[in-house]
Amino acid sequence: MADITYICKRTVVSTKPVQPGKHLSLSVLDRLMEQNHLRFVYYFRAPGAIREPGEMTKKLRESISEMLTCFPIVTGRLLRNPEGQWMIKCNDAGVRLVEARIKGSVENWLKGVDREKELKLVHWEEMYHKPYFWSTFYVQITEFEEGGVAIGLSCLHLLADPTCASMFVKAWADMTLTGKMLNNPPLSHQLPPRRPGRKNPSHDQPSMELINCYKSIAGKTNLVSTDTKHATIALAFSDPMVRACMANGQAMAASDQSSPSPFRGTGRVILGLYKQIERGRRRSHRHVCMFRHEKCAEPG
Repeated sequence: MADITYICKRTVVSTKPVQPGKHLSLSVLDRLMEQNHLRFVYYFRAPGAIREPGEMTKKLRESISEMLTCFPIVTGRLLRNPEGQWMIKCNDAGVRLVEARIKGSVENWLKGVDREKELKLVHWEEMYHKPYFWSTFYVQITEFEEGGVAIGLSCLHLLADPTCASMFVKAWADMTLTGKMLNNPPLSHQLPPRRPGRKNPSHDQPSMELINCYKSIAGKTNLVSTDTKHATIALAFSDPMVRACMANGQAMAASDQSSPSPFRGTGRVILGLYKQIERGRRRSHRHVCMFRHEKCAEPG
């Protein structure tokens, strides 16, 4: 069993108040993912001297408060609109943050990590009977006594997909390391309203071909086996490996002088491995359950 000590659970809010009265609706695709949630674990090793217990957690807690001013959706809460559909009320309710400590180091932990152990690094709570008091995002900061820290992030797929969740963590890392967000915050806005007098009759006709296609799929049973077992895999990328991927990507796109990010570089590696696996094992239905692992220098 992993010897983890949970210190406390608190609510972290943004340093600047959110504009009152702001609501955001969710798309049809968002609502389809309501029953799913995401879980990520990011690992950061600790070069140099070991920090005092709680020192890294305090710094991360302060930087996430600064960063949350650009993510009003994350600090908001879910409400039902008059049609009974979920919408987001952007406010200062905040994010639930769990602080924990664990014996050993990041390197030793990764040598023997498995799914059951890793789930202890990601906090999650099911929706309350009063959803307005329920946090849609949870963060867990776990400090290793011999150096290093693990960041666990969980959220509803209703509000974010894996790419958006990765952008959230990257913005947090940028704020911790540099004191500012290096990229512009994501834009969250409603779809533009339809303009009166500019109606195309063909747009009002439903696509029966597409509807019938989905009806045929929905009518089938046993699409997903309930006996399916998911596995957790750990991926570690060294700094030379990531730089080699970035250099290779830039050479392949000579017309684009911009250097690909480390995320895109390692993403190419994962996609390439996945394609190799699929060539030898074709399936009509694939289910991938994957934790994201990164070994980086600890935020200074």
